[in-house]
Amino acid sequence: MAGNSETTDVEVLEKKNKLLLNQIQFLTDELHKTKEELEAEKKKHSEDNDAAASDIKHMVEESIELKKRLAVLQDDLNDMEDELISTVSNKSLRNENVLLRKDIRTLKKECEEATSQYEIVRDQYNSAIIETNELRQEVESKKSELLVKTNELKRAWRELEQNREDMALMMREYAEKSAEDAEPTNWKKMEDENGKLKGEVERLTRNNETLTTLMNELKMEIARINEQESMLPALSDSSGAVASTDTLESHGVVTALFSPEDISTALRLCINSLVVMMNVFTRSSNQELIRRVSVLNLLKKQVVLVNDEVQVVVHREDQHRQALMEQEMKVEDAEAAVKALREENEKLTAQLTSKNYDLHSTQQQLQERMQEMEVLQTAGKRREARAGEEQLEAIRASFNKRLQESADAKCELVREKEALRAQVSELQREVETKKAELAHREQEAARQEKLAATKDTMVEALRKQLKEQTAALQAVKEEMSKAQSSTTVEASELKQTLIEKEKKIQQLQDDLDDAEDSLDDEKEVTEKLRKENRELSEARDRLRGDVKELEHDNEELTEKLKNQTVLGEQLKKKSAECLTAAKEKEAAQAQLAAVQQELSLVQQELEGLKRLQSRVVVPTAKLEEVEGDRIHLTSRDEMLEYAQEMAMDPEASKDVVELQCANCQLENDDIAVLATVFEMGGFANLRVLDLSNNLISLRGCTTLFQALSERDTGLNAFHSWKGGKEEEDKCVNMLQVLRIGNNRIKTKGFVFLLNLIKEKKYPKLWELDVSVNELDDLCIKEMTKMLRTQANVSSLHTVSFEGNGFSEALVQEFNSVLLSSYN
Repeated sequence: MAGNSETTDVEVLEKKNKLLLNQIQFLTDELHKTKEELEAEKKKHSEDNDAAASDIKHMVEESIELKKRLAVLQDDLNDMEDELISTVSNKSLRNENVLLRKDIRTLKKECEEATSQYEIVRDQYNSAIIETNELRQEVESKKSELLVKTNELKRAWRELEQNREDMALMMREYAEKSAEDAEPTNWKKMEDENGKLKGEVERLTRNNETLTTLMNELKMEIARINEQESMLPALSDSSGAVASTDTLESHGVVTALFSPEDISTALRLCINSLVVMMNVFTRSSNQELIRRVSVLNLLKKQVVLVNDEVQVVVHREDQHRQALMEQEMKVEDAEAAVKALREENEKLTAQLTSKNYDLHSTQQQLQERMQEMEVLQTAGKRREARAGEEQLEAIRASFNKRLQESADAKCELVREKEALRAQVSELQREVETKKAELAHREQEAARQEKLAATKDTMVEALRKQLKEQTAALQAVKEEMSKAQSSTTVEASELKQTLIEKEKKIQQLQDDLDDAEDSLDDEKEVTEKLRKENRELSEARDRLRGDVKELEHDNEELTEKLKNQTVLGEQLKKKSAECLTAAKEKEAAQAQLAAVQQELSLVQQELEGLKRLQSRVVVPTAKLEEVEGDRIHLTSRDEMLEYAQEMAMDPEASKDVVELQCANCQLENDDIAVLATVFEMGGFANLRVLDLSNNLISLRGCTTLFQALSERDTGLNAFHSWKGGKEEEDKCVNMLQVLRIGNNRIKTKGFVFLLNLIKEKKYPKLWELDVSVNELDDLCIKEMTKMLRTQANVSSLHTVSFEGNGFSEALVQEFNSVLLSSYN
């Protein structure tokens, strides 16, 4: 059995190593993917920067060309005015020309102020674009968080698969145990296999430690790369507009806008200022100012359009944020539902394991009862008929109870299966809702693409108008060159038409810029919607995979239910066999009447033996007391502090003879701390170790037994190698009393200790207390076998098996063998 347990441990370690290797490969793939994404993003940033720089250069060149044209036109106008003044000698006309020049200069100043305000508005619009870029970065960060959550879900799913593999290993162990119980065991082969498997286990543990260190290093690199991604500046979308040198900011006025409300207020102020200017111009008596009212009205309309477009963009961004929040909430709800389903699946697997354990225990009890029936049939001469009938009634009652428990377990499994089906139907409904949302998103994306197409047509129409206006400008210039000899009124009208045409050209150019900006925004929105649709489709595929896996789990549960029904049928067959055995017993009762006189004598002998069996601890000679320190620890914290002190200075524990750690609520990790002290050479003269009434299980007891048997061997080997001398192996294990009663030690842990005793690792062990644990008959059988064949490997005089539920025959046989061994 020990070899079988070690082979299963080796298989579990190999599977864990494979899982770790798969995780390392997955992490390396993710690292490669993240590096590729970083390089792609850097390329995109550089391309966007180059495009923005080229656009800015193009705009600057166009503005310089326009300024040169305006300067040439102004020079031409000044030359024409000088020629007109030289031709006309009237002083009144000269005065009127001077007044017109003053009015033109005032209008130029007002136009410059309007252009500065327009540049302020444009800067505000650029700040709004920067805010949208920040929102994009937030969306990308949320996407990365979603990826992290999906990775966590994948890890949880891998843990589920590992649990399923552990369940399969448990079932295999159960089958192997049943096969080994049916066949005779070869202990020599088992011992050889144990020796081989120990080396393999140590090698696999070392590989496991190296793999865990590699995993930690890869996780640190992934975290560092993620930090670098989060620290990358958004260079692509933060290109500001080129403003003129003479602006409000150059004069010390603060024009920074930090929110959509600030943008709307600034635009309203512009509109109000334009309305005030229009009112002032309409009230004035100058006809030139009255003619400028239409220009101001057009400018006001364009500012109102800009305000409306800004509000529409802000509204769309708010809607987009709300949609993202809703999607995140839905994804979180789906993740919570998946986690709940997994938890319920784990509960069901735990219940199945408990039911399998109960069935196994019932089968063992039935086998014990069958053995007792056989003993009753063979030893019918020594038993009475009444005792056999009472035992049969007890067997029937226990069998009926087990049948009822199996029926209740089946009902509970059916209920849980129905609940799982309901949850699967709910998940399917959620998947259908996700599909509907996807269809709606796709319709919105199509509508956005249509709007983008209409915007493109609008931009092309505006470009045609621009071309027409430039052709008209050229025609007007030709007319001006022909009409140089006309009157001053025509010259003034031509000036006004030129100014109006230039303003219209500027307005059309601004409209073109605004339309191009809106097109870019629409394209970005469509790209976002497409990305969201892809993410929703991926989530839908994941949910479908989860639903399929849940259906697969349901099929496994149904197969397990079928297996349990087969086991119930086997139990019914065994009950029929019990009835046949009862009939045979009734036939044997006729023979019992002739042997009743012999039974009385045998019963007297049995009563004497039972008095001896009431106490499993065999009284032996007393141990010789050794002088030294006796330490009594009463709590877990006190024990941990003491162990840490001894680990810092192991030589300080040389005088300790007895260590009492009973009733301290010690667990496996605490026992590992104590085992490190033993491995470092501490407690060299320890004779008594009391760890009873604690919470020690298989992992803790094996580390403790191994540390006690091999303590200080590594240090001795190092000192012998350093000194250049090869010394013989000296046993430093002076332990005489080991009390580990009332813990959670099972058969594997006791067999592990027994193998160490066989290897002469506990030569001076006098007393062993393993009472009130979870041991079975195999432990006492192996102990009796060891005392018969290898009595000289230890000094055992007292062994306590109380509270483990052993049969009286096994205890009696063990006591007799123990007495003969030390006598």
